Amino acid sequence: MANNYKNLEVWKVSMQLAESVYDTTKLFPKEELYGITSQIRRSVVSIPSNIAAGSLSELETQLLLCVKFKYMNNVDMQKLDELINRIGMMLTKLRLSLDDKR
Repeated sequence: MANNYKNLEVWKVSMQLAESVYDTTKLFPKEELYGITSQIRRSVVSIPSNIAAGSLSELETQLLLCVKFKYMNNVDMQKLDELINRIGMMLTKLRLSLDDKR
């Protein structure tokens, strides 16, 4: 799968922002977990996800954040990344075959 978005400085910095926001919101009151904390975290995750664009790239971005936050390890990420790349190649072939039929 083309990972061109991973080379963009804005994507890299937005990933750093997401990591910093998660670290900061760990200190928020527990009663805000489903309030402002949740809203802030959803917002910050959407920034690099939207830069990546496309559901598969968004998923990959969010999984990379999970590795950064230590919610999952690199071995699990590698397994998921292999499937993501396989699906990406399949989708590319499908798009090309559909374009050829037009």
